Amino acid sequence: MTVSISGYKHNPNKLGYNGFKQSSVIGSKPISCETKPKNIQTGNYNKRKTRPKLNGEGGFNDYTIERLKKDIKENLNILSSGFIDGQLQYILEFPFGVVYKHLKEQVPQKRTVGTYTRMASFNFSHYENCKKIKIIYLDKQAIKKNKKYFNGKFFNYLNSIK
Repeated sequence: MTVSISGYKHNPNKLGYNGFKQSSVIGSKPISCETKPKNIQTGNYNKRKTRPKLNGEGGFNDYTIERLKKDIKENLNILSSGFIDGQLQYILEFPFGVVYKHLKEQVPQKRTVGTYTRMASFNFSHYENCKKIKIIYLDKQAIKKNKKYFNGKFFNYLNSIK
C-alpha cells in the first residue's frame, strides 16, 4: 500500500528493494525504495506495560556492513508510514543517506561470515532536520484524533505541515 500510494511500482520478490520508479532524469536508472511501515493496534493498548507510539521509525533486520554499503551506493529512498488499526495516518519519503550515519554506528565495520546485526533502526529524531522530506500522504484529522498513539515531537511535526 505504502509503495503504490507513493508512486513506486511494487517489487513482488522477497529479496531486493520494496519498489522502484523511473527517475525524471532521462537515461538514469530507476529510483528504489525501502518501506518502513508501523501499525499500532489499539485493542489492548491501555493494558500493555509498554505502549508503542508512532515516531517515524524504521528498521533493517539482519543488517550487514555490506548491505549498508549497497544501500548508500544505490541512493534509495525510505518510505516511512504509520497506521493505527490498519488506517493510514502518514507517509514520509526521504533519502537513505539521511539515516546512513546512524545506521552505520549500529553495524560492525568488520564481520565474520554468517553474522549480522539483528536490527539496525532509526526514528524521526535521526532525519527531522532533513530538508528533503517529502510528505506523500497526511491525514491530519486522523492524526489529531489519535494523538495519544504518537510520539509528542513527531506529532507536533506532522501537525505543523501546511
